[in-house]
Amino acid sequence: MKYFQLLSLLMAAFVSGCAQSGYQMTFDTFPQSANVICNGTNYGYAPVTWYYDINQETDTVLNIGQCYAQWSSGATAKYNSQMPVYKNEATISTLQRPNGPGYSQDVNFNVQVQQLNAQSRAAAAAEDAAKTARRAAYSNIKCSVSSLGIRTCY
Repeated sequence: MKYFQLLSLLMAAFVSGCAQSGYQMTFDTFPQSANVICNGTNYGYAPVTWYYDINQETDTVLNIGQCYAQWSSGATAKYNSQMPVYKNEATISTLQRPNGPGYSQDVNFNVQVQQLNAQSRAAAAAEDAAKTARRAAYSNIKCSVSSLGIRTCY
């Protein structure tokens, strides 16, 4: 069982390491929290970051396909299909929401998404603190077994 857990942990570390290697491209919007959709696939709320396997020394343009942002009001804007590649840097492309009705709805939706993200981070931090406290509490427990086989912990 411990072998399986160790193998799972190593695989997770390997996969997460691979997922964040390569050239960094971030799709952002203003206001944030628009859906980023590329080639028909919804990748979630902006900002969205991807990593591409390219050669920063020779590649000057990154072809990202057909990508656009869609705000909660239904407003949309398209990203350029070709993004510049910078040596030793990342590319960040930020779309401004087009003028039109629904701007306040999009701003309010962004506020709600940011609040939800903050609550999720706070819950994760509280869970981590509780795990640390449990580990600390259990590390101080000492147990002994009597000659009669009675286990006593103190």
